[in-house]
Amino acid sequence: MDSWLPIGNEHAVDIMAVRVIFSDPLTDLSYRNYVKTVEDCCFASGLRSRHFAASPVVTFGPNGPIAGGEHSHSRIYNSVSSNEPNPTVAAKVVEQVQIDQVGAIFRTWIYGGWALQKARIAELLTPGLDAVSGIVGLASVRLEYANQFRMNEDLDAHPLKDLFRDNSPWLSPNALNFKDMWHCHTGAMTQLDSDKKAVELVNIDRIDIPSSIGTAAVRRVLNILAGVEERTPPSPGSDTPDAQLDALAALPRLHDRVKNLLAEVLSDSMIEKIKLWRAAE
Repeated sequence: MDSWLPIGNEHAVDIMAVRVIFSDPLTDLSYRNYVKTVEDCCFASGLRSRHFAASPVVTFGPNGPIAGGEHSHSRIYNSVSSNEPNPTVAAKVVEQVQIDQVGAIFRTWIYGGWALQKARIAELLTPGLDAVSGIVGLASVRLEYANQFRMNEDLDAHPLKDLFRDNSPWLSPNALNFKDMWHCHTGAMTQLDSDKKAVELVNIDRIDIPSSIGTAAVRRVLNILAGVEERTPPSPGSDTPDAQLDALAALPRLHDRVKNLLAEVLSDSMIEKIKLWRAAE
């Protein structure tokens, strides 16, 4: 009997996210057009719950952070599950698009396989990126998979060797000896070609969450976030690149690199369980 179980029958994906960052902030006029285009697309595609958010902007000077009153304002469009069969269960966000003057983020909590998600990303992000093509370039595009594994509560022992690969370069050996909650965050910059770099990261967190299984109030889980971000440096004197084409063209490469990261972390048995190398993925 397996000591660790993925949260899905054939995958462990809790959240998948794509983040596109522009080379420069949009002007107010361009941003209004961008908002209108994205909002129309989201509403037509089922993301009809609209919210607004503001977060402080931190500016760094030669002596460290500079205090200021500026805030980054973003718009968030959600698709929410209705839970009509069980109205006592709170509705949940299942898809989300978030935009501001420097980019866009897509998130999904209902991962349905790469082919489906790639098409959905294109459907929700392409109209907005088309609207700013030729106005701003692409600074970076990032793909993240937050994977979750839970302990099999029918067993007393939960050896981490059943979940992790021996001598994984992304996991501190000391972490395997910790009995309580812990985290291990590792990242590295790699050179892709003469002008592009990528940031690869693996964040592993062993935490307790509220339990809906059995009689225990909480259950222990392991969250493994694997992500890759491609960065494009500015090119002074060159034409502004097409943000839409660059962003979407990067996604298959990022997806393959994230899978390779997970293969360097997970045990062979867990790789088989989540069908990491299935043809459609």
